[in-house]
Amino acid sequence: MKDPETDNLFKGKIDGKKIQELKVKQDADKMTVQINSVDLFVMDIKYHSDDLANFKGYIDRLTTGHLKIEDKEISKAIEKRLDKKLYNRIKGFLYEDEYLLYVAWGLDSLSARDYVICTNQQLMIINREVLYIRTNKTL
Repeated sequence: MKDPETDNLFKGKIDGKKIQELKVKQDADKMTVQINSVDLFVMDIKYHSDDLANFKGYIDRLTTGHLKIEDKEISKAIEKRLDKKLYNRIKGFLYEDEYLLYVAWGLDSLSARDYVICTNQQLMIINREVLYIRTNKTL
């Protein structure tokens, strides 16, 4: 029988008042997160580069106190992750001053044919055929 006390990767929480230093160290193949100079965890950059970038951004925000994420920052992050061809197709549906807030596909299955696109001005459900996208691997 598994012991829940010992089978977890880690357990508990750290009192924020006891954190003097929060640091992210990155080298060619890994990122290490440290609290008070003690390694909290290590992530492999090869397999988790997007997750690491997001986490590092979050840590940077925590350490600088800039916790509010503006809508245009969200839009830039989405744009960066979308396939260029798909982004250019979606952009054709947007007004000049409009920007993306959320993009999803395959909501009921990976073979679903619709994209859900939320912007600062509208909600769109667009069939993949309209976007001329023939594969799921565009995001």
